[in-house]
Amino acid sequence: MNGRIRLFLSQAVLLMAVTTALASAEHVWSYWAVAAVSVLAGGWRVWRGGPALLGSRVSQVAIVAAFLLLLCDWFWLSTIGVMALAHFMIAVCAVLLLTQQKTSEQGMVFVLLFVLLMVASLISGHFLFGLVLLIYVVVGLPALVRLHLVIEKQRTRRENHRLFGRPWVESYGSGAWGGAPVGRVSVLAGLTSLLVGMLVFIAVPRVGGGVLGRLEGHVAAVSGSDRQSVMDFRRIGPIRTSQQKVFRAQVASEDGRILGPEEVAPYFRSVVFDQYRQRPGPGGGHWEWRSVSREINMPGHTLLTTSEDLGGIIPVLPVAYGVSDVELVTQRYWLEPDLHRYLFALYPPREVSSRDFNRVRRFTDDLTLGIYLPAPRSLRYEVVSIQSVCENLAAVMASWYGQGRRPELLLPDPPLPREAEIRALVAEIDARAGTQGTLDDPVESEQFVVAAQAFLQAPRFRYSLNPPPVGGGDEPIGDFLFGHHQGHCEYFAAALVLLCQYRGIPARIATGFLGRDYNEVGGYYNVTEENAHAWAEVYLPGRDWVRFDPTPASASPDASYRPWLLRVYRYLDYLQFQWSDLVVDYDASSRHALFAAIVDWLQRPAGARSTAWGAVLGFVSELIWWRSELGWRDRVLYWLFAIMVLTMVVLLAYVAAVVTYRLAVRLRRWCARRWAARLSGESAFYARMCRRMAELGVAPQPGQTPAEFAGELACRFPILRPAPELVAAYYAARFGRHVLPAPQRDRMESFLKQLAALSRVQLSAVKQEDSPRSAR
Repeated sequence: MNGRIRLFLSQAVLLMAVTTALASAEHVWSYWAVAAVSVLAGGWRVWRGGPALLGSRVSQVAIVAAFLLLLCDWFWLSTIGVMALAHFMIAVCAVLLLTQQKTSEQGMVFVLLFVLLMVASLISGHFLFGLVLLIYVVVGLPALVRLHLVIEKQRTRRENHRLFGRPWVESYGSGAWGGAPVGRVSVLAGLTSLLVGMLVFIAVPRVGGGVLGRLEGHVAAVSGSDRQSVMDFRRIGPIRTSQQKVFRAQVASEDGRILGPEEVAPYFRSVVFDQYRQRPGPGGGHWEWRSVSREINMPGHTLLTTSEDLGGIIPVLPVAYGVSDVELVTQRYWLEPDLHRYLFALYPPREVSSRDFNRVRRFTDDLTLGIYLPAPRSLRYEVVSIQSVCENLAAVMASWYGQGRRPELLLPDPPLPREAEIRALVAEIDARAGTQGTLDDPVESEQFVVAAQAFLQAPRFRYSLNPPPVGGGDEPIGDFLFGHHQGHCEYFAAALVLLCQYRGIPARIATGFLGRDYNEVGGYYNVTEENAHAWAEVYLPGRDWVRFDPTPASASPDASYRPWLLRVYRYLDYLQFQWSDLVVDYDASSRHALFAAIVDWLQRPAGARSTAWGAVLGFVSELIWWRSELGWRDRVLYWLFAIMVLTMVVLLAYVAAVVTYRLAVRLRRWCARRWAARLSGESAFYARMCRRMAELGVAPQPGQTPAEFAGELACRFPILRPAPELVAAYYAARFGRHVLPAPQRDRMESFLKQLAALSRVQLSAVKQEDSPRSAR
């Protein structure tokens, strides 16, 4: 495979990987198709060695057209600016793959692909981006290194032609794209980049909820009944199902065991409506369900904050703490970024805790929970609920509500147009259930509710996502009971609540989501918009509010999947769940929880040791003697961790020893140079004297030693009598490697300054003046 084909394959793999991540995040695959066509066509051209499919002029026109498409995408289609720019860059890369690329254009393709990778990191919350990043490290880095070598080779050839008229360097490595050393350097650079990136990711958590948020539009499955303060059947209309994820939830027992749908009914509540009222308006107004207690007692909620006494937990139902024999279930929720104002929970919630908020709203009448501001990022929180309300707790809760023995009965206001028919139907159901009377016994109340639920689940009633439209002034529940007999879950729940209320039993509508899609691989519910649901809650004395679901059972959403395909889907969804929780939503609290979990995991073999050194000894002794009851998987992980730590310690010790040795060598050489420089400065006294004497016309004779020359100067020129002392200092510094004392160094400097100020005439005068005296 030559360098040209290898370059094209690198570009094609990176382009398809990045565009796949962008298309999966945006749910728009048109530009992915454009990239795929360009890769196939360009690959066929490169493999056959044919000419470019697009000429220079045509490619320029195509890039201009891509820019015009960018403007259209941005202004006309109202696409997010960064995504419109990403579309433009994909189009440019597709055009360049179909042309005969120059070296500069090849570099431009890699730069555009890198920018597209950055865009994908901002908008993609899918685990597919992790694979794209790995592909970019494995394929992109070697391609960039080889492209750099090609560019350097061309630059060197041009420079050699300019200077020498011929190229001196023919190639780098093996061929134009380098050989094995280039591959090893690329692999080392990729592994280093991944390691550094992981360390930076763990050390520097994310801040805020992301740059772009969610790209896809929000489609409500139940027309937003879980997010509205009223339920209006006119606004609901036909229901559009959507696979848009809302949240994931995991339910566990008190001992941490994961509970499936066969053990706990996954009805996740959000909003409750308790009275059916007619809203005045033109044409007789319209009927809607409201939470009347919240209207009367505005704002209708109590602010709950984190309790330090409970270890950072927000208590929702304080009276439950004083009741024994209460079975609890814990739910962990991961909410997708959305405009949620309500928190989902199984009824009744006892406490809530979260790393993302420290206060919630509690609606006292129905124990629903909410937050003050919409959540622009994912929310993670945990709710502890009571699985079944015992008689003692029900009595305590009733007194805590301020309701006495029984909640207030809220009949429709004003009376329904078909009230007489509804009362007759209630009497008919009452006769079937055999519960005629005042229903003071909770068992008889439950019998009536069960009979009414069976009536609504009869074949005459049909579940439909497209019920007949509700006209102005029409009352939809009466039409449902005595007319068309078709509707969705809100119709069935509202009908059961009305039948109970006319029988004198307090009832209300609860909305939220029903966990139908349970992932056995991860042990959690994957809740989407199409799982939105409504059911009835009926008050039974001694049992509190009890859930009844009159909506006919529908087929499981997984029935159409083959078993092996469903298993693959479960694993992929579990990977996406882990990616979203551990990577996309990684923040400071996640880092704290990660470090705390690692510390707890490491302290298990160490036992209750108070000091760090004792914990290390306990850890090592546990690995050798196996005293604790740990599973074989944990032991294997602990041994791998110990080997990894030992290897890192050895490597760090080796690196520290090498660095210390090299620093010592450098320090010794530096000291030697400084010493040599100091000694050379002191031994330079003789050289400075010789240069000055040569300027004055006096030079040593051939074969004359420095001592002989200094003695001659002292005899001939009395002014130069310090010369022997200077030579003696020279011998001591040059050969004895002694450092001269400061007074002696000052005398030498003074003598050399005096010599520098002496001229030839002065030197001759001194000689002539002293010659008779020396002769005598």
